[in-house]
Amino acid sequence: MTKVEYMAQLRSGLCGFDKEIRDEIISDYEEHFDEGIALGKSEDEICKELGSVEELISELKEIGNKKKTFDFSSIDFDKYAEKFAKTLGSIGAAVYRGAGTVADKADGVVQEATAFAKMVAKGFEESMEAHKAETAEKPTDSEGSEK
Repeated sequence: MTKVEYMAQLRSGLCGFDKEIRDEIISDYEEHFDEGIALGKSEDEICKELGSVEELISELKEIGNKKKTFDFSSIDFDKYAEKFAKTLGSIGAAVYRGAGTVADKADGVVQEATAFAKMVAKGFEESMEAHKAETAEKPTDSEGSEK
């Protein structure tokens, strides 16, 4: 069999398939022929390696039918909904715990910042009082010149 004959049978057998699927398969088979010829194989050898077009079409139809006849009634959506709800609950609990931890840490930071601010303010106040006391004890130049 030649490449032209094989590809004609393939195109004919794929006529009932989606255009995207048909084009993809044809492109793949064209590549097989190009690669085989590049390796020095004859078209007949490549056709034998690729197998029967009829078997390929039969397998593709079987695969297509399996996809079309999938039975959604066998899925227990309630079970999946319950698992999903539990997962969301776990995520929510983790976020809540994380927020509590962040709030606790933020409260601690606020307390430390407040203590630090009070310490700075006290130090500033003491420094100002010391400065006032120091300047009150020293006579000014005008007071010193009167003596």
